[in-house]
Amino acid sequence: MVAEIPPEQKAAIHAVVRAIENRDTDIYVAVRLAVTSPLSDDGVEDILAILRHVGYQRGMPAGGVIARMYDAFGAAERGMVWEPPYVYRDDRY
Repeated sequence: MVAEIPPEQKAAIHAVVRAIENRDTDIYVAVRLAVTSPLSDDGVEDILAILRHVGYQRGMPAGGVIARMYDAFGAAERGMVWEPPYVYRDDRY
C-alpha cells in the first residue's frame, strides 16, 4: 500500500514533472526545483520514480536524468549549489 503524499510534496513533484514535460525547460531547472522543495527522503524517491516514468514516456534514457538528480541532491546535502556541466537543448537527455 502506498502512503499518502503530503500536499507540499505533491506540489513539488508536480512542479518537477511540469518542468520535465515542458520542452523549452532545461533539465537542470527541474533539478533545482526538486532540490529547493521541502521534500522528505520519501518525496525524493517519489520524484525519482516519476522522472523515470516521464523519461520512458518521452523516450529518453532515464539513467542520465536520475544521475543528475542524485548529483543535485548530493550537492544540496553538502550545502553546495549544483551547476550542470552543460545545458541540453534537445530531447536526448
